[in-house]
Amino acid sequence: MQENLYSKKIPIKEIFDSSIKDVEIGGWVKNTRALGKIKFIVLRDTSGEIQITGVENEIDKKIFEIMDKIPRESVIYVKGNVKTSQQAPGGKEVIPLKLEILNKSEELLPIDVSEFSKTELPKRLD
Repeated sequence: MQENLYSKKIPIKEIFDSSIKDVEIGGWVKNTRALGKIKFIVLRDTSGEIQITGVENEIDKKIFEIMDKIPRESVIYVKGNVKTSQQAPGGKEVIPLKLEILNKSEELLPIDVSEFSKTELPKRLD
């Protein structure tokens, strides 16, 4: 019987509840952004959210190049190191060593489902 490649994946909530240093997590891309030589992904699963942070020349070049090009709501797998950071939401972030797109979201939804949306209720019910 072949071992599941993602069998060591943990819920995001466990990162904040323990002193884990190396993690394998998966979930949906909530948001991405790039600020010069730093790129971020906010990853969510059913237990919570965490920031994935990539700094140019400190992570694999291929990972850095795709970090801000992954469509929202795509499903990804990340293996990386947990780092304490006062700037990160929740005080912790993951520095990616491996990033794999498991299911790429192909098209945008007709309305923005993010918390940044200004869509009024009548449009959402349309």
